[in-house]
Amino acid sequence: ISDKQNKVTIAKTDNGSTVTALSGATFVINGIMQGDTGTAATDHSYDFGTVSSKDFTGSFIAEKTYTISETVPPDGYKVITTPFAVKMQNDGQLVFTETDSTNPKIISSDFSNGTAATASGSTVTSTLTLPGTQIEVIITSTLDTSVSPNRYTANTLTVRDEKNTFSINKNA
Repeated sequence: ISDKQNKVTIAKTDNGSTVTALSGATFVINGIMQGDTGTAATDHSYDFGTVSSKDFTGSFIAEKTYTISETVPPDGYKVITTPFAVKMQNDGQLVFTETDSTNPKIISSDFSNGTAATASGSTVTSTLTLPGTQIEVIITSTLDTSVSPNRYTANTLTVRDEKNTFSINKNA
């Protein structure tokens, strides 16, 4: 039996037709991360500063649920006001869950909230559109066939953000 630590990469991009990496966001991940002492979920704050993504290798624990929220958006973009929840499965795949932490359920492709899941070879992609926005959260999980049993060892969680907009009305 061979094994690898799971890896989760959180990336921030815009939602335009030409996807652009965005730096400057701050995310809070609420949950029990590898290395935490105690059994209570705690807030972990990550300032992306000048980078558009951050890797978490071995940080997400199997069968634990994590709520992710954004506290600071990149300049010119909307802050994500709706937290979303993900769960690290035993097989290393990161999946969406409902935000009700007392009864988490895996969201499937037939859920009515705009979630769709597709599989292509050894890659699974799930997309969640946050309610009332054009903000998408995409999870791409890649199956690693070099380990036995096969596991998902690479997960990318991409947050596609929406630009701030405003209009000026001229009174006659």
